[in-house]
Amino acid sequence: MAAPGSISNYTLNMITLYDFETKLPGKALSPFGWKIRFALNIKGLQHKTHWISFSRIAGQLQELGLPRSSTVPNNYGTYHTVPALSDTSTGAKISDSKLILKYLDETYPNTPQLYVRPPGNAEFEALMAEAFALPFAMMRPIWIVTSPKIVLEGLDGADAARYRPRVEAALGMAPEEFIKDEESKERYVREAREAFGVADEWLGKAKKVYGGRWALGHEITMADIEIGSALAFTASILGEEDELWKKITREWDEGRWGEYWGQIKEYTKLGERVVSEE
Repeated sequence: MAAPGSISNYTLNMITLYDFETKLPGKALSPFGWKIRFALNIKGLQHKTHWISFSRIAGQLQELGLPRSSTVPNNYGTYHTVPALSDTSTGAKISDSKLILKYLDETYPNTPQLYVRPPGNAEFEALMAEAFALPFAMMRPIWIVTSPKIVLEGLDGADAARYRPRVEAALGMAPEEFIKDEESKERYVREAREAFGVADEWLGKAKKVYGGRWALGHEITMADIEIGSALAFTASILGEEDELWKKITREWDEGRWGEYWGQIKEYTKLGERVVSEE
């Protein structure tokens, strides 16, 4: 099995990850897209990123022949969303991050297996289940406090117009108003601080049980990808020179988030750039 991050023997394959593009520091935004990106990089699978417009996700994915990601319409009334993936080695076209992650493990068995589980280990299963519950609590308040930046700086034109109602519904006001509401911003930062603290406690508990460099031992697993996606999401919006990011990585939980980000950041490479023609 190839070591995490090393280029595997599957160099002739062309895997394409479909995601929507922003002007934010990290370019990508979707935490589900970050999970797939982590998986591809950990497995050493060469890939490219086909960037599409947020306002045209459904139309562009349909034009590219990608399947629906859901049998019921999402918040935008469509059945298609990112991430999606195509693989020329098998002809596979897949939507939905869970299906993509399962496909990558099954199709490339000689790469690090992300869903590996010791048989009959109830404690491992319990810790893994807890890990899957952590990212939403970490990301939700971060998204709230940074959502004005996403819609005002990260997106343009039709993309910003399509994203804005979601932001206004969450904030209960226009993003331009929220920027001036210091009390609300501080409240959400406190919520994020608490959620990151819970995740830090989980990491400490897991490492006491399994030791090793990663959350559940010496091998990187989906637990690390789950937590890593929350960090990548946050770093992508804020940028690493932002004061809040510096607080998260240098001050929160005695700087342990900075150490963890230092480990997992190497697996955030975006892949060769491809853009849909309008």
